[in-house]
Amino acid sequence: MKRIAKCAVLFLCLTLVAGAFAAVAGAEEANGQKVTVSVRIEGITENLYYGTYEANVGDSVLSVFAAVDEASEDITITGLDQGYITAVNDDGSALTESGWDGWMYRVDGESPTVGMGDCKLTADTKDIVLYYSDEYMTGMQFPQIDTSDIENGKIKFTSKDTVYDDSGNPSVNENPVAGMTVVWGYGDGKTAEYTTDDNGVITIDKLQLEDGNHSLSVSREQNGIPTVLRFAPDFVVTIGDPETETGTAAQTGQGTASESESGSETTGNAETSGCKSVAGISVLAVSLVPGMIIVMKKKKI
Repeated sequence: MKRIAKCAVLFLCLTLVAGAFAAVAGAEEANGQKVTVSVRIEGITENLYYGTYEANVGDSVLSVFAAVDEASEDITITGLDQGYITAVNDDGSALTESGWDGWMYRVDGESPTVGMGDCKLTADTKDIVLYYSDEYMTGMQFPQIDTSDIENGKIKFTSKDTVYDDSGNPSVNENPVAGMTVVWGYGDGKTAEYTTDDNGVITIDKLQLEDGNHSLSVSREQNGIPTVLRFAPDFVVTIGDPETETGTAAQTGQGTASESESGSETTGNAETSGCKSVAGISVLAVSLVPGMIIVMKKKKI
């Protein structure tokens, strides 16, 4: 009996040692591995930065924005040295009416529950967005586009919104994005402005539905603060048969939407680039502030 117990202990030790060697080998394999990510900074009224950056797997999101700040003469990010962003250029440098507004970030369409310094890039990381919002007071939606009925001029916008019950348990509901301004590009540099109805739908004039690529931008604000995350500056909707395969219409930085494509599917998953997402953890929204919010400024009384 003792012999069996000793064998079991020996087997367990060998298993642990093998696991440790595997972990080290995996770390060595990841060491030096590169990943190219789309990086976007959405300020209060406009896009402030949009580009790609080659990083190492295992680098933090904070280090990516530090590199952007270092490389770009047009971008100054305040608070990087403390891991607590208070302003990008002049955006966010002063209190607003809410007093709870601040800089947030998303990775591959998900909101991590850790600070930027603790959120590490993986080989699958594709998109990082830093944005200004008043998420816990006014609220924020992340529009995804459904162009499946574009032949009738209809485009629908929905958002997967995380809500919390009285015990702090999160759930994700898909809601329409109502009251949002949509600017549709057509013809030779012409634009038309629409507003989504209660179902998150706009109906584009048939004369503006010619085949080809159409620019599309979205915006909505309350008390001077954005309440939707804007699409990337190069976002287009393709009508007809595109010459090349188009990307996703979801809110993940650069991308396009084709006539037959619906962007209502979620992007990412509960584990975002090594960081847990909001939907993947059961906590009160306010308890996330120290870890997830880059800055939450309480109004002085």
